[in-house]
Amino acid sequence: MESAFPEALITDYDALVSSMPNDPKDRHVLAAAVYGKADAIVTQNRRDFPEEQLRRFGIGRLTADEFLTHQWHLDEDLVLNKFKGQATQYKKDLRVHLKLFSRMAPEFTALVAGRVLEPGAGTD
Repeated sequence: MESAFPEALITDYDALVSSMPNDPKDRHVLAAAVYGKADAIVTQNRRDFPEEQLRRFGIGRLTADEFLTHQWHLDEDLVLNKFKGQATQYKKDLRVHLKLFSRMAPEFTALVAGRVLEPGAGTD
């Protein structure tokens, strides 16, 4: 995360950790989100981040699929370029990269596939 999104690094939230109401092993995550004034936590872990506890701090919970789909609708071309760049960086064929994503983010993957796997669309 630090190398991909250095601007998202949150520090100095330690004083909040013990007051967080969620699962003790994940309190640091919620504390950082509260301190950083995050709108949402992106996680598949519903059990340790109950919505009612997050709501107390004005924080939502999104799955990876929900987050990526939202980003897609904000700027399709930007997200598609980032997705293609990531496939290139990991030296993966675009179809293989889509298949890897499909497990965690099926709705997002369908949106991307609709663009890159259309007849006449390249997968470069």
